[in-house]
Amino acid sequence: MKSMKQFLIRIHCALFSLFVAIPLFAQEVSTTTQVFTGSDFGSTILVPINCSGISANYGTILTVAIKVEYNEDVLTYVGYTNLNSGISLPGAEIVFSNGIGFARVDILNESGFDYPEGKSFDLQFTFKGGTTAITFTMSEFFNDGFETLNADVINGNVSGFTALTATNGDWHQALTWTGYLGGLSAPGHGHNVTIQAGGTVVIGADAVCNNLGIYTGGQLTLNAGSTLTNNGNLHIESGGSFIQNGTLAVAGSTSIMRDIDAYTSSTDGWHLVSSPVNGAVIGNFQPGTNDDFFKYNEATSTWMSWKESPFGFTNGEGYLCSYQSSATKNFTGVPNNADVTWNNLSRTGTNGWHLLGNPFPCAIKWNDGNWALTNVNATAKVLNSGGTYTDRVANDIIPAMQGFFVDVAGSTNSITIPKAARVHNATAWYKEVQCNKLMLTAHSDDNNTYVETVIRFDPEATTGYDKMFDSHFLRGINGAPQLYSVVGDEMLSSNVFPVNSETSVVSLGFVKGNADNYTLTASGIETFVNGQPLILEDLVTGSYQDLRQNPVYSFTASAGDNPDRFRLHFSGTFDISEPSVSPFNIYVSKGILYVNYNDNQTFKGTIKVYSVTGQVIATRSLTGDRLQAIDFNGKPGCYVVRVTTGNGVYSQKVVMN
Repeated sequence: MKSMKQFLIRIHCALFSLFVAIPLFAQEVSTTTQVFTGSDFGSTILVPINCSGISANYGTILTVAIKVEYNEDVLTYVGYTNLNSGISLPGAEIVFSNGIGFARVDILNESGFDYPEGKSFDLQFTFKGGTTAITFTMSEFFNDGFETLNADVINGNVSGFTALTATNGDWHQALTWTGYLGGLSAPGHGHNVTIQAGGTVVIGADAVCNNLGIYTGGQLTLNAGSTLTNNGNLHIESGGSFIQNGTLAVAGSTSIMRDIDAYTSSTDGWHLVSSPVNGAVIGNFQPGTNDDFFKYNEATSTWMSWKESPFGFTNGEGYLCSYQSSATKNFTGVPNNADVTWNNLSRTGTNGWHLLGNPFPCAIKWNDGNWALTNVNATAKVLNSGGTYTDRVANDIIPAMQGFFVDVAGSTNSITIPKAARVHNATAWYKEVQCNKLMLTAHSDDNNTYVETVIRFDPEATTGYDKMFDSHFLRGINGAPQLYSVVGDEMLSSNVFPVNSETSVVSLGFVKGNADNYTLTASGIETFVNGQPLILEDLVTGSYQDLRQNPVYSFTASAGDNPDRFRLHFSGTFDISEPSVSPFNIYVSKGILYVNYNDNQTFKGTIKVYSVTGQVIATRSLTGDRLQAIDFNGKPGCYVVRVTTGNGVYSQKVVMN
């Protein structure tokens, strides 16, 4: 009889999982939820296996099989310990085993025994960090009534995370990271990784982490052939940059942020934006009562309001927005990692402008040789802080989530925004690069608006309009000024002449915006036609000014003025009036700008400091003291200081060392 019983028990052990289980109640097999710290990474941890109410409900136990499953990327099975003495009775056979992602114990006692309450044993694991469920996939008990019974189970988990911060380097080099690696040479499942400002990290082999954050000024490149497994969330702050050439797998959510400043008037706070993710929804970009969100209609040259006819984001399309309050907007979805192609964009009459957008979570180089432009003019435009447009020529930067205008030359056309043009660049909206050109900037003295126009020589240009070099003028927001050069019937924001051109005069049109007083600043003179006269003629006042001697010209404009306002002369003899003697001594000492009134009396007015491109850097209302000190944290370079009093306007160029 005993041998028959023994035989049946061993057959049961071999075919345990094939028996029909009979559920009962008030008995369970359980483990716990445990949270570890980063210092536990690489160490041995214990996972308790607890049992209760087994013999009380099942009777005498002959065999037991308990199996748990777990994530091998988080845990490595080592063995067991702390076996309950009530299990290891004489005659017991205990076998612990493990395989890929599971651990199992089989207990046989042919004499039968009362299964003890409490902890049965501890499973030992090496903890590599991260989180994994401890799941019971078998909890079977065979009693002396030859019944196979399942206990209720309570699963648990183990988890542990720690922070790593990257400096420049290879993802898989320990020296790249600040924080506790736990014996690893690279981040693991338990690491929440951040790439801070100035950090430039490259992934050249398969990599893993939990949460991943790319902060403002941080840069991450995922090389081709490599996979980044992101078990948590991916977060890219405004100004963070990610270039994906390999495979990205994000278990949680992906959010890419865009900081947008609020408007303070009708002429500021406008931004061109675009989505860097696939399938983006309007979400928190949805405009409130005092906000605006538009798309551009080429056929009518007008802006279409989302409030009047809602629309969603389209990859590679740009949008104009303005918000009453400064905010960080959030794109949620899978980062786009594919070229975006537009075919046969409309050209209605003489319009042809289309608002496209950078579709990647990083900057791109415009027209760098990777773009496919067919019947599309070679100059793009981005919105600047003055409410007008800055021309983007070949290899200029278009930042992440930046909208930009292109001008199609005919209704049969195509343009591909290529991922091969992606680069890391942290410029918030655009980066102005001087490239052997003269830039004239008309900046309002009364508000933030300004407008730019470019005159340049290039040996490959032609004297007429050339879509490879010249760019049509595109009017900015309402209230912004207009400044452009005129060639025949063309109004141009960039006008490029051949080097051997006999052109000696360029006509410049100007239309005032909301302001009446303007300052025109010429920059790039030092690289433009060396030694040749560069004279600005004002047809309204009849005055001439040598821009080489004084690159700043102040003027007043009135509604209804003839837009044919200026001439730019490259040669000739003119009656140039001597500037009036300034009563101010303006100088820099130890990084501080000083404005000293030479007369022995107080005065009232304003002081404005301009960059050489005409942008206002600092403004000060005069206090009446003879000596004014202005600390505007200016970087080394040239600045123009403009002092306005009741007696006149005085400008002077200063150099900050």
